[in-house]
Amino acid sequence: MSRPAPGVHPALPATEQDALDWFDTERDCLLTLLRWTADQDWNEDAWRIAWSMDEMLRRRGHVHDRVRVWESAVFAAERLGAADVQCLAYGRLAHAHDAAGDHAAALPARRRALALAAHLHDRGGQAQTHRTSAFPSRAGVEAARARLDASPARPDA
Repeated sequence: MSRPAPGVHPALPATEQDALDWFDTERDCLLTLLRWTADQDWNEDAWRIAWSMDEMLRRRGHVHDRVRVWESAVFAAERLGAADVQCLAYGRLAHAHDAAGDHAAALPARRRALALAAHLHDRGGQAQTHRTSAFPSRAGVEAARARLDASPARPDA
């Protein structure tokens, strides 16, 4: 994204909690901004807004917003034609789908990220994509634990 105009000095939050509170207040506005930048074909800004929002959405547990944000970023990256940005966006989309518990939707995004990383000869990108797919999401672990707790006790063999 562009630097602020001369004379504009964005306020920085004093604490991490201030940043989280600000994000909670402005989340809907930021999501609208992302959609608007995509509609305006401002693709560079759109994927950067998605990237900027990702950590806060993750921290706040907005898994479905993360999916929508990275879907927008993938769309913007495709229109840019920048393979490196596409690789990042597809990898983050796969991670967002996994966090939302939709592993079937994560697979094609992960495959695309891996293909792009291979095309770019980006071994680090390939490793990162594999690494993020190797760790189960908290929601996935909790769902597995609930299924285990609900299953009838098995007698010892």
